[in-house]
Amino acid sequence: ATFNGGTINNGTLTCSGTSTLTFAGTTFGVVINATGNNILFNGSVFNSTVTAVKKGSSNDNSIGNNVFNGVVTLTDSGSGSLVLSNTTSAPDTFNSTLTVSATSTGAVYLAHQGTGNVFNGDVTFSTGNIFSNTYGTAAYNGNITLNSASANISFGNSTGTWALASGKNITIGTFSAGTLTIRNLTQSDNSVNMRLALTGTGKLVLGNNSISAKLYA
Repeated sequence: ATFNGGTINNGTLTCSGTSTLTFAGTTFGVVINATGNNILFNGSVFNSTVTAVKKGSSNDNSIGNNVFNGVVTLTDSGSGSLVLSNTTSAPDTFNSTLTVSATSTGAVYLAHQGTGNVFNGDVTFSTGNIFSNTYGTAAYNGNITLNSASANISFGNSTGTWALASGKNITIGTFSAGTLTIRNLTQSDNSVNMRLALTGTGKLVLGNNSISAKLYA
């Protein structure tokens, strides 16, 4: 299914199957439940809840330039990657809570290349390989909670930069294996106690950060 313009309001929009689901140039006022082999977010406005499950083997390189005004849950249950904001000039904006999971061998890439991605609500990485702003830039204006039982999570692991708002924190839920990489972060609030202690075989990598918080690792 391809949505490529106009406005869809009222009720629930459910898309399920093995096809490619493309959300482009459309304003959605409906609750969206989307499951497909491939899911592309290519410049739409979502004014209600979005639940999306990608289950295919190819990589889904979304352009970006989306605005999510409701609660968003993204899951990659396939072997291919779910990539958001893969275009420099097309950042995404999340104005409510975001929960991200990768439950198979695929990975989720947020704010991948876009300049000016914004996360205004709390963000939770629940499980799996999840990578934020590898090349893009991002402002995280809510709290971040990170979990991993076997996979890797990274922020700014190449040239991408990001900032964490004053009064907000990074919290470790359960992180017992895998690597947490935090690079190119600007955090300016020295009243924050940031506890990044991992358990088990979990490994923490820090680099090129400007962190004013009291950091415990």
